[in-house]
Amino acid sequence: APPPFKCHSGSGTGNFAGYWDATTGELIESVPFSNSAGRTDVEGCCWWGRGALHTRGVCNIGKFNYYVGKGAADRGEISFYPDIDFCQNPEATCASDFAHELRWTTAMFEWADRIQKYSGHNWEYMDRLKRFLDGGMADDSFIMSVGRILTADCHEDGCTHHSVRFEDERRESFYTVINDVLDI
Repeated sequence: APPPFKCHSGSGTGNFAGYWDATTGELIESVPFSNSAGRTDVEGCCWWGRGALHTRGVCNIGKFNYYVGKGAADRGEISFYPDIDFCQNPEATCASDFAHELRWTTAMFEWADRIQKYSGHNWEYMDRLKRFLDGGMADDSFIMSVGRILTADCHEDGCTHHSVRFEDERRESFYTVINDVLDI
C-alpha cells in the first residue's frame, strides 16, 4: 500500500514529495510528478489527489468538506464526517480512522458531482451513457471520453495537450468489471 502523503517545500533530488506508482507498487521520489496541467512547481501545496479517483484541488476537496465533512456539521447539516475538516487536513482521506471507506466515498462524491453532471460541446454524460448501453457497450469512445473528463475536464479527443495517463489500462479495467465482475 502507498505510504501517507507528505507535504514539504523544496525542489530537486531528495526534496520531491514523490508519488505512488500503482503499476510497480513503488514510491517514486527521484522526480517530480506533474499535475494535469503538466506543472511540477506545486510542491508543498498539499492538494494532490487522494482516494480512488485521486480527488484533488482546493475546489474538489472543499466541496467534499462542505457537503460531507466538518463544513456540513458547522452549518448544522447532517454530516458523515462531522469531526474531519478535509480543508485543514486533506490527508484524512488516506490516514484517518475512516481511510478505508473515505477512499471510495471521495471517489463516489467526485463521480456524482463532476463526471455524471458533465455537459459540454453537444456531449452530456447521461445521454452518452444511455447510448453506450443501448449500443451493447461496444464503442470504446464513451470510455475514452469519460477518461478525458476525469483527467482533463473535457471529453473530445485532442481537447488537451496532456495525455490521459493509463488510458489502455482504464479501458481494460472497465471491461474487466463489466464482463468478469458484473458478468454483463
